[in-house]
Amino acid sequence: MRQMRRFKQILSEDICLEILEKGTHGVMAIVADDDYPYAVPINYYFDPELKKIYFHGANKGMRWDYMKEQPKVSFCVVDMDVNDPEHYSTDFRSVICFGTARVVEDEAEYYKALADLATKFTSEVHTNEEIVHQIDIERAQCGMTAIDVEFITGKEAIELVRERRGEPRR
Repeated sequence: MRQMRRFKQILSEDICLEILEKGTHGVMAIVADDDYPYAVPINYYFDPELKKIYFHGANKGMRWDYMKEQPKVSFCVVDMDVNDPEHYSTDFRSVICFGTARVVEDEAEYYKALADLATKFTSEVHTNEEIVHQIDIERAQCGMTAIDVEFITGKEAIELVRERRGEPRR
């Protein structure tokens, strides 16, 4: 991977992992027909210990076809995006992961990943038993995808870097 040109704005790996853990949605980019990029927004669960991103969806369609043809993907999560019109700028913070996407075929990994994903988004209204029951109902048509993350990079606006150092905005 290339090194980031604006190296002063690079986020530490710890901050990148924190952003991935707390984020709820990201955009996965895949090489599609005629080498066009195909970017699809998805909700996800990030396993920080395994450095894997998991998401679910129908087990057929363009995304599945493209992943099988070219499994190398990128995945972007935007943590902050605040317009700063006074300074003709935007305060932003984002993370991009690069890795290999694959269909989760192992049953134990499938159930754990889908339960973790469901718990992340529904635990306030559903019990663990209800989540497992729903997984069993939808198992036939619901596929799980994992991105085995190989490289993570993050960047934030230079204004945020300056603020952290106690410097004024320019």
